[in-house]
Amino acid sequence: MKVKQFLYWKNRGSYADALGAAGLAELIYQLTLKPIMIEDQGSSFLLSLTENVDLDQLPYENLIKDPGFRPYTNKMYDRDKQKADQYREKRKNIKNLTDEEKQQIETQKPDPEWPLFQNLKILQALSTYNSMYEQIKKADKEKFTLMVRKKLEGFSMGKQSEEVPTRLSLKASPVQAFNPSIGKGINRPKPDGVPISSFPTSLMDGFEEYLRYLGVKSILHAYSMDKDIKFVAIIPGKIAYEELRSEIIRGLRQKHLAWTSVKVDITAVLILVNILLDHYQLVKDHKVNEILHGIQVAHFKDMGQVKSLINQSFIRLPGWFPIQTQEDIQEMKGIIEEHLACIRQLDEKKSEDIHLLQIYRDGLSTDNFDQIVRFFAGYGMYVMKKLSDKKGYPPFRFTEENLRRLLMKSNLTYAQIVENKGFQNIAKAIRNATVNEQVAKKYRPQQYEIRYDLFQNLKQQASFPEKFLAKLMEFINDYNKEAARKLEQQATNLKPNQRLRARVSTEDIEEFVKLFDQYRQQSETIAMLLIAYASAKTSQQEEDIPEENNENQETIVIPE
Repeated sequence: MKVKQFLYWKNRGSYADALGAAGLAELIYQLTLKPIMIEDQGSSFLLSLTENVDLDQLPYENLIKDPGFRPYTNKMYDRDKQKADQYREKRKNIKNLTDEEKQQIETQKPDPEWPLFQNLKILQALSTYNSMYEQIKKADKEKFTLMVRKKLEGFSMGKQSEEVPTRLSLKASPVQAFNPSIGKGINRPKPDGVPISSFPTSLMDGFEEYLRYLGVKSILHAYSMDKDIKFVAIIPGKIAYEELRSEIIRGLRQKHLAWTSVKVDITAVLILVNILLDHYQLVKDHKVNEILHGIQVAHFKDMGQVKSLINQSFIRLPGWFPIQTQEDIQEMKGIIEEHLACIRQLDEKKSEDIHLLQIYRDGLSTDNFDQIVRFFAGYGMYVMKKLSDKKGYPPFRFTEENLRRLLMKSNLTYAQIVENKGFQNIAKAIRNATVNEQVAKKYRPQQYEIRYDLFQNLKQQASFPEKFLAKLMEFINDYNKEAARKLEQQATNLKPNQRLRARVSTEDIEEFVKLFDQYRQQSETIAMLLIAYASAKTSQQEEDIPEENNENQETIVIPE
């Protein structure tokens, strides 16, 4: 029987489906050594070869010699744990080491797969994993060969594994690490009490579990968060399986993400974007979330003696704009690196910070850029708060350049708003009256009033167009009065080329009001964009330096 396509139906509603599809791709790759394209079609995954293969002629017996995945024994676990502990111990005093000593330590890093197998063992998943390996190694050659061939025939005809009966059946115990939707006590056909009860083994399809174990190598990783565990599975959009099993998963496993739940979700997604951007031909003429749709995660909470599944979720890769040129690659990379830097600065243990992180994650999950704009505005208020804190380091800030690039390419409405000259000059005025003056006062006596509550006031009135516009005009009026007063006070003793603030012109106000009337029903979006722009730095090269010495500040020059 000659075929070139296989269909894997989703039937679990968790990353178990992607694991099974990836495992099927791995199985076909092991048997044919031919390129395979894996594509998410919504209710199923389509696996396509470039040419027909004859299922009757494949070397199934090779799978008995090498089932396609390696067992992970207690001896291997002890060895890798010792190596990881030694590496962690050596890194404790890394600040006091020379560059050569630091490089030496990095050569002793544990295997990138160590966190995955460490957490599989904690969830007691390795026994059934290793048992499957032994079953296949000891399987009857004729029956095993017939089973695999029949199953592949079934997948080529669009059948599910359980619909294809075979003489040999693989046995597997239900394990949540590979199949999160299988939980104790939730799958009983007729509940008659509350005792804990496992998923019936009779309802498990052993061959599908085998496929999931095969899929582990190409899409699954795990992270420890104190005593909790989070498993992350990469969900393909349309990608060559060889890229998935080598470049993509390897890149993710080599990066440390975070120690807290929401930040693991976000940073995993952003790091996957960066990995894809390193492969121009892979993403050319596509949005990155067409190549990889995103990640599915399962969060296991420490409950003392057991780890319990408390959450499953999907987080989409950002589809902000298509990649068409090498310049698009560099722009997206710059944007992602800024986002990572800002995300890493937020402390998930603080209520205000975790709220911001959740807004950002929701924006990714739903591909809703309005949520990302809300995050930018919220982060602007975070910047104001941190700048007023005399303790600690100044906060990392988005750059206006990258913010503008993202907004211009992601949405036509945003592009029209941020390109408006009145919007730009009002945003500059807000920046001068908030973050710029906060930074400047660290270097010289404060010259202008700092509007500490301006961002908050604008946000509070954002949903009410008339009130928002009135609050904004009130600020502009006060700002212009202050600028004129300073100019008048210093007119008699100005030094040559001394810099003073430029006022918001009548033309700027007219341009903005015209824009505002056009998008009156989106007053909240305009408010969020103003706060985001005002809190951003004016260039990537700009440092937080005094206003008088900073050529990027929005000022006027008094000639000699």
